Order: sequence, then structure tokens, then C-alpha cells
Amino acid sequence: MEEDIVRHYRNLYGIDFTILRLAWILDASDIVWIFEYETWEGMIIEREHEELARRCSKSKALFVPTHEDGSARIDHIVDAEDAALAVALSVQNPASRGKIFKIAGPASFRYDAVIEDIAYRQSESLRQKDGSLHFGCTSSLWSSTGGLCSA
Repeated sequence: MEEDIVRHYRNLYGIDFTILRLAWILDASDIVWIFEYETWEGMIIEREHEELARRCSKSKALFVPTHEDGSARIDHIVDAEDAALAVALSVQNPASRGKIFKIAGPASFRYDAVIEDIAYRQSESLRQKDGSLHFGCTSSLWSSTGGLCSA
């Protein structure tokens, strides 16, 4: 809808535009943040709040958001510097006028596929008394239709 409004505005007033569809913008320091319970807390099914808060909050473990069927969520991110570069290049390049660009990293990722690497990198703060790593917190954040689950 917003893109239609932009096109309509161009037709009415003759002002060019470039639309950048940016994926979730994160910089390198934000990557661990997306595995923290507190990042997702507001979207978790109410009945899971207490148990997950006890197990996962305050960096006790890494958090893997999942679908209702237990499969890990998939996301696509773009580095903050790449997003800024895309904006600058679109402004500098007249050939970008009137076009739409999708700006994202090279590939989407599954949370469960990268969790071990993240846990390894954060191992000092996640190491258990017995020496094992704990990265098993999961939650069914999303319904099978892709919307948020209600309480």
C-alpha cells in the first residue's frame, strides 16, 4: 500500500522516488541480541512466559524462536553498513529512480542452524557448571499460518 502511495505522489507532483525494501537491519554487535529471550518476550504465547523466562532470561541460555510445529524460524537480515550503502548509492544513481530494490544479506538463515556457532562464541557466559553448553530454549512464537499466537 505504501508503495502505491509513493507512485501516486510521483504521478501527482512529478517527484521521483526509489524504494528500498530492507530486511531486518542489524550490525555485527546485534547478532547475539536476536538470540536473547528478552528480544522475543512480547511475542511469546502467554502460557509459555513463566517457564521460558525462568530458563532463558538474563543470558542464561540462547533462545531459538520456533513455529508451533517446533521447526525453527527463518529470517533474513542485512548488515547496517550495507543498508546505509544501499541508501547512499540509490541517492547518487539517477538510474535507480522509479525502481524498487530488495536489500538483504546473501541468504536467509534458520535459527537452529546457527545456534551452535553463536553458543560457541558466547561459551564463557553460557557454560554450565558441568562444562556443557545450554542452548535449548525454544518457543512456538508463530502460528502455522505465520501470525502471532494469541494467549
